[in-house]
Amino acid sequence: RRGGGELEVLVRGRAVVAAGGALQTPLLLRRSGLRNRHIGRHLSLHPAMTVFGRFEEKVDFIQGAPMTTCCRVVEDQDGKGYGAKIWVPNFHPITWGALVPWQGAEQYKRAMAMYAHSAPLICLARDHGEGRVWQGGDGHAHISYAFKAEDKAHLLRGVEHAVRILVAAGAQEGELARWHPD
Repeated sequence: RRGGGELEVLVRGRAVVAAGGALQTPLLLRRSGLRNRHIGRHLSLHPAMTVFGRFEEKVDFIQGAPMTTCCRVVEDQDGKGYGAKIWVPNFHPITWGALVPWQGAEQYKRAMAMYAHSAPLICLARDHGEGRVWQGGDGHAHISYAFKAEDKAHLLRGVEHAVRILVAAGAQEGELARWHPD
């Protein structure tokens, strides 16, 4: 609402969809007066890692439809459907600049200059881990999440296969996006 202030909204319908994402929807539901012990619990984050391959020839991966190719070779590592999928994303240069590894201006300049000669793959794990989300005293979402060892192993196996895919496609080198495992 322009000028600030509060605005009360009453929604009537057979169903209401609250689509604030995994972190904001529980806060919205609580602020809306809903009370259920499961709100904010059972958080699943689907841990992900991005692998970048660098190619001699121009790749220009931003052309074309986003997220249209999925490799399922490691999606069921335990016979129960837990593992990782490998996706081909369509990263905008801003996303690229936020994820590509670099330290200092010179490395950042090199990373951005290689944008058109690079291709990313995203490894996305179905996780056993579970967490919760709540609104802190500061009004922001706070999370607690347990990254299980088997989920980490599944994700790393996905990364291994992603690297193999990039090498098979002709990548001369590869890097992981920023990631701190501990």
